[in-house]
Amino acid sequence: MSEDWKAAAWRLERRAPRRYGPRVQLAVQQELDAIVSKLEKGLPPDQYQRVLQIMTSDEEEMEPDAPDRTLARLPDH
Repeated sequence: MSEDWKAAAWRLERRAPRRYGPRVQLAVQQELDAIVSKLEKGLPPDQYQRVLQIMTSDEEEMEPDAPDRTLARLPDH
């Protein structure tokens, strides 16, 4: 009987991960959303789209002759 709650908890985590899943995953997602929102508000649209492209692409998908695949530090405003 003591193992039944573990199976039920596992099932809840899989069926409703936002509500019953590990809180660490939710915290990381919220932090990532906040960072992406700041980038969207602080960058010109073309630069923001390029950042999203870099973040979501595999290394192999990047242009082979691109000079640098890292983001340069943005100037302070």
